[in-house]
Amino acid sequence: MPEFQSFGHQSWEKKTFSLLTVYPQFDETPGKYPGNQGIYCRSWCPLHPDLPEIINALYDELLEVFEADGLHVGMDEVFIIADPDCPRCRGKNPAELFALAVKSAYDHIVLKRGKEMFMWGDRLLDGKATGYGEWEASLNGTHPAIDLIPREIVICDWHYEIMPGGVYPSIHLFIEKGFRVLPASFKNEKAALALIDYSLRFSTDRMLGHLCTIWRQPEAGKTHRHRPLVLAARKLKASG
Repeated sequence: MPEFQSFGHQSWEKKTFSLLTVYPQFDETPGKYPGNQGIYCRSWCPLHPDLPEIINALYDELLEVFEADGLHVGMDEVFIIADPDCPRCRGKNPAELFALAVKSAYDHIVLKRGKEMFMWGDRLLDGKATGYGEWEASLNGTHPAIDLIPREIVICDWHYEIMPGGVYPSIHLFIEKGFRVLPASFKNEKAALALIDYSLRFSTDRMLGHLCTIWRQPEAGKTHRHRPLVLAARKLKASG
């Protein structure tokens, strides 16, 4: 199940990645932020008319090379959206722009190719209402998109720290909205177990299991010993 970083995460630190290097016209903020100073990551412009053809071809290549049944399209941590200097996006509703990008991917991956689509869920959450803040949720107006996107998408609900009382309100929210959910943890072992414990409260076929992330180059032959992964496997096996 490959992942492609869609919309946001088009750069990291001083490096701008290939899409916006080869096609600089797709940048939501072309000419701004030299050396990527002052921003987290660049975004592509969801309204550029030439973008879908290029992105869909990249989706297709990944699906074919990996012989994949589905594709994770990323969509997390989109901080640059509806930029006031973008001639197409300025003044537009961030939630509608975000939903447009999601539905564009869905139309191609699910409706045209007949594959499963996975995405991160943080931009669909209200950072204030949930208490997650601006990283694990949104404070820039994208969260109403949760009601504008297809329910067939699998939401990977990532949370890397322990929430007060071990309660993760997004899980119930996504299930209530009709999505299938795959909670995701990182390197904090106690946080991973807390997230699993909370997700096990939901006895529904919309709760798919657990996703362990690593976010570093894995050492050959050692991934299976990644401590949170081992603990998650034991916890889930014990729960039946």
